[in-house]
Amino acid sequence: MKKLKLLSIIAIVTFIFSSCDPEYCSDYSIYNNTQNDIELFFYGEENSNKLIEKGEQFMQSSFCGMGKSYLEYYLVDSVQIKRDGVLRKTYYPSDEGKSIYKTQDRNFWKLVQANGNYSKFVFEINEEDLQ
Repeated sequence: MKKLKLLSIIAIVTFIFSSCDPEYCSDYSIYNNTQNDIELFFYGEENSNKLIEKGEQFMQSSFCGMGKSYLEYYLVDSVQIKRDGVLRKTYYPSDEGKSIYKTQDRNFWKLVQANGNYSKFVFEINEEDLQ
């Protein structure tokens, strides 16, 4: 009887742990596919900026946790892109079309790598975006 109870407990614990979502990690990078260096300015609760050299990318965010995760710009009111000190583009949460805010739209945040429980997404900034 004791062995049956022990086996039942082991089976229940095994079922509980196997039914949990495994840890899922994702990286979100912004790639500068222009002919010049660009500078991104993130305005919101905390302002920040980042210089991205031409042909380079920087990791905007990285998440690991249970279940699927995604990048949200909930603390950012707008994202501006400057080139040579001149404002070229401003993204707002309500923008139509290509927008850095549409992190779930795979036309804009492209899935470039997927291995099991890891995904990498890239938002590419092109010359056309800065016209």
